[in-house]
Amino acid sequence: VRFISGPTTGTLSVDVCFNFTDHFVSIKKLQPDIIIANMGLWFLHFQTSRRTVGSCIAETWINYEEWLESLVTVAEESGAKVLVLKTTNFICAEKYVGAFATANILYSNHDNVILRACSDNIRANASDTTADIDIANYCMNGTFNDAGSGYLNERLYRFVDKKQHDSKCRVKLHVLNDHDIQSCKYTPLGNARHYHEMNLARIRILGNIMTCDETVSG
Repeated sequence: VRFISGPTTGTLSVDVCFNFTDHFVSIKKLQPDIIIANMGLWFLHFQTSRRTVGSCIAETWINYEEWLESLVTVAEESGAKVLVLKTTNFICAEKYVGAFATANILYSNHDNVILRACSDNIRANASDTTADIDIANYCMNGTFNDAGSGYLNERLYRFVDKKQHDSKCRVKLHVLNDHDIQSCKYTPLGNARHYHEMNLARIRILGNIMTCDETVSG
């Protein structure tokens, strides 16, 4: 089994971009039967507020389906049997405090001032080929709250459904949906998005997926 995820420590800044080249090279060398990818939270923002991200991360969100397609490609090239794509976590906004709470209110209310500031901030360093309308969509729907999480998860499900009906796809795809079992009582005040107390339940969901997949269990 090989995992693809964001950094386990540290915070995002405008200088941080994700380069998955090393991950992909090591996956091809390892040739795992199962690959599990979990990156969604790292693509979300409260731009110009508590969680400002680089334009490269915004562009990864804009081209999210292309990023997912790259995972399928590396899974096929490594000989993996199964690619599991984890949903982005439930984000419990009522556990936000301070600047996070303020940013959530502004973005949830589609505040024109902060949305414009977000677009201007990302546009300044984005590629010329990235359309203004796509940046505006990211500012509106790529937010670091459950609206943003849900929007990304909908795109994930559409992608997986399409690939499951693609006869040329050589790897079995599954969605590990732990978003829908997460609740506010299991995430600390001031955190709002991690659910370590639920890890055993999440592992059980993964185990059920593997048990029911004849590609692996057979």
